[in-house]
Amino acid sequence: MQPKFLTIDQVIALHKLQIDKFGGSHGVKDDGLLLSALAQPESGFGEECFHKDLYEMAATYLSHLVKNHAFHDGNKRIAALTASVFLQVNGLKVTADEDEFEKLVLDAAQSLKTKEEIADFFRKNTSPYPTIS
Repeated sequence: MQPKFLTIDQVIALHKLQIDKFGGSHGVKDDGLLLSALAQPESGFGEECFHKDLYEMAATYLSHLVKNHAFHDGNKRIAALTASVFLQVNGLKVTADEDEFEKLVLDAAQSLKTKEEIADFFRKNTSPYPTIS
């Protein structure tokens, strides 16, 4: 099954919700940086994706969004939320507690976690949503 990736409009809408809830300045600071960050999880050669699984793709969303600073405010929040929502729309729920997830995001923002370490975190801290029959 092909992964369901998030669109720029979806990520901007998620950002607006976060800013409305927690405060800060609305809006994209740099369209190019946002487009670049959102393209990374889908990148590949031909039909072969560079990222082998959903966990690596989620880690790529988080890593690039947190470092690109494409928004005026809330870059760490939108990085975490985008990775979580990406996993959700692909059938996985993040099970880590809030403090663990926050530490991961802060470490990623300070380049203390690699994309591989972030992907491993998601592998260990997600579970499939139950299916309804």
